[in-house]
Amino acid sequence: MDKRELIAEAVRELIIEKKNSAFSVEEIAKKAGIGKGTVYLYFENKQQIITFTIFYYLEKFVDSIEESVKRGENPVEKLELLIRSYMENVRGVSTFWEILFESVSTRDLKEEKDRFQKIRKRILGIIHSIIQEGVDTGFFRKFTDMEKISWIIFMLLRGMGFYVSLTKSDEEEIEEMLREVKEVLLYGIYNDSVA
Repeated sequence: MDKRELIAEAVRELIIEKKNSAFSVEEIAKKAGIGKGTVYLYFENKQQIITFTIFYYLEKFVDSIEESVKRGENPVEKLELLIRSYMENVRGVSTFWEILFESVSTRDLKEEKDRFQKIRKRILGIIHSIIQEGVDTGFFRKFTDMEKISWIIFMLLRGMGFYVSLTKSDEEEIEEMLREVKEVLLYGIYNDSVA
């Protein structure tokens, strides 16, 4: 692990311990086990540290989703693993993300628009590959616009993530949500018996 990663890990630990971001660069350095001067070799200020930490953990978030999806034996399992991994990642660190995003200026985040788009494209790519595999293997029907379908699923995930972080959903609630979302995604909401 390089020094920048050590610093990001220290920020995470401090946020979890303190339940806020009211800590100094000196405290970050101490938690990381390095000197304060070393921190300034990598970052100009605390805002840069926070911004780096956001993207460090977003990348780890997407990496864990990719690893989880690889365990699926078919597109349905992969879709379920994608949703489960996304929800578990959000639930496990929702307070951390809230504090992290609150502690960085909107202006700084706007400057990082391209980096956010890169993360979003990675997630959309995972979703797209699952849907494409499902179509290719006959698990899913063919769609005229795969990109839109990927976006719809992505926005569903984001909405679910927002709900999980707001309500502080527990494991049981997430399992119920997973069952319902899987049902809607695979079978729709239309009731055949009404027609």
